[in-house]
Amino acid sequence: MILTGNGPPAPCQAAYAATQTCVGGAPPSAASGAPPSARPPPPGCEAIPPKPASLLCGGGGSAGGVPEAGLPVCQEDCTDGQGHSWSAQCSGTICTCSYDGRQLCTCSLPPTGCTGVPCCP
Repeated sequence: MILTGNGPPAPCQAAYAATQTCVGGAPPSAASGAPPSARPPPPGCEAIPPKPASLLCGGGGSAGGVPEAGLPVCQEDCTDGQGHSWSAQCSGTICTCSYDGRQLCTCSLPPTGCTGVPCCP
């Protein structure tokens, strides 16, 4: 999707909004009590280093990706200046987290799926 200064076309706005919150565009939820960078990683994700402040990230999603639940499917891929990569592939309420191309863990999202705070480090 190519975005203009006016944002995505009308039919894509819901999917775009869901993707942006999945990839970290939304502020942390009040329920978490801490920003994503201050929370401990989910079990099994300890080997994934924290993302540096400056990353090149891209992603996408679908607002109705899990038909039986009506939850979004989304992904995020980030690369730093040294070529290290972070990836999150989320479907419904489960994300698969990878670092440098290796799948290292999975984590659970809130019942809203990709529209909540991301769970991958």
